[in-house]
Amino acid sequence: MQKYIDEVAKKFINLPDLEDYRFPGREQDLLFKASYLHVGGDGCKKCDATQTENRLLRSSDDPVIHYGLIASGNAVMRSARCRDELRDGWGVSCFEMEAAGLMDVFPCIVIRGICDYSDDHKNKLWQPYSAVVAAAYAKDLLRVIHPGDVENTEAAVKVIKQCKFI
Repeated sequence: MQKYIDEVAKKFINLPDLEDYRFPGREQDLLFKASYLHVGGDGCKKCDATQTENRLLRSSDDPVIHYGLIASGNAVMRSARCRDELRDGWGVSCFEMEAAGLMDVFPCIVIRGICDYSDDHKNKLWQPYSAVVAAAYAKDLLRVIHPGDVENTEAAVKVIKQCKFI
């Protein structure tokens, strides 16, 4: 399901005007401990790198597709503690604010390119890359969904109303 994601990555290598949309690099992927607050300024150059979480090494820099609950709201999530509480209590995989309330009026699927860890260490470095990956994934998804499948799928609003938390 990564046909277009792979194509985009290959094309960007030879397009200098789209440099900001390339994978920023593993060294730029920093998840700080929830208790460690951002020092200040753009980026995390002043932040203490010893306060990052130890994570498993990945065998590839290819994007990973995750499926799960996306918390939608009308404010940017900037609290690692709140993020972790929602993750642990509700199984939230990520946060977004652009589609907040959309599913109440328009049955849809939300595809997000993850660009930060929903904490106060936010910066815009990963935004262009995550947008391109989300767009490529959407194109890949549309390639495998048949129009008849959409017509026979229950509307998201109906499914959500059947859930016990609504």
